[in-house]
Amino acid sequence: MQYILLGSGNDPEERMHEFEQEQLMEETSQFVHSIVQSGHYRASARLESPEKGKTVLWSDNRFQIREGSESSRPSVQFCYIVECSDMQEALSIAGRIPLVRLGMEVEIRAVVPGQ
Repeated sequence: MQYILLGSGNDPEERMHEFEQEQLMEETSQFVHSIVQSGHYRASARLESPEKGKTVLWSDNRFQIREGSESSRPSVQFCYIVECSDMQEALSIAGRIPLVRLGMEVEIRAVVPGQ
């Protein structure tokens, strides 16, 4: 089964020195390599800030487009799609994401096939 791991929160890289950012990039590269090698990796993406995005909604019987996001929740910064035997395995992989130890949260959801 596939699971999506959604990482959200304030990007800690903004507060890091260049050396720390390089170290984080190396740790992240090692993490991705490990899940590719184990056969879990399916896809990943890093997202732009919500201010650069758009929000589409239905209001007054028509579609409207807003600049950015008006959500009060922490914004999603990255995602991974992984193939796992169960939620427990997905949780184990999520706990190894380097940004988690720096304060970011990862929400894990099963991907519903064919939807």
